[in-house]
Amino acid sequence: MPTSALVATAIGTSALTLLLFITFRVGRREPDIPPGPPTLPVLGNLHVFPTSRMHIKFTEWAKTYGEIYTLKLVNGTATVLNSLDAVGHVLERQSNLTSNRPPSSIARMVADELHFPTLNPGPQWNACLIAYSGRAQ
Repeated sequence: MPTSALVATAIGTSALTLLLFITFRVGRREPDIPPGPPTLPVLGNLHVFPTSRMHIKFTEWAKTYGEIYTLKLVNGTATVLNSLDAVGHVLERQSNLTSNRPPSSIARMVADELHFPTLNPGPQWNACLIAYSGRAQ
């Protein structure tokens, strides 16, 4: 077999292996995160993600998976906190993991920079904490 055919075969096999790895890895839920709806390869939960009246579907999933669950959206993970107790648990007891988040352009567009989970500690964060829990930190 000529060298060019071997190189082409090696490149094709590598590309196929990478494609299969991505297909079966992307969209899967990692074992160390909260549960959530079943996923599909590559899509994750995108095929069941609600496009309207999200709160109804999120409440339904909370009854099935608990107050804290995750959604896999292609190669990203969204953690859903479905009660004030869950928000308090994550923000107060796990603040070392949830504070000092990078700015979120989507949060700015949707919530006018008052998207509580993505705020860094400071005056806005304290105002939101007081509004949600009735106490400042």
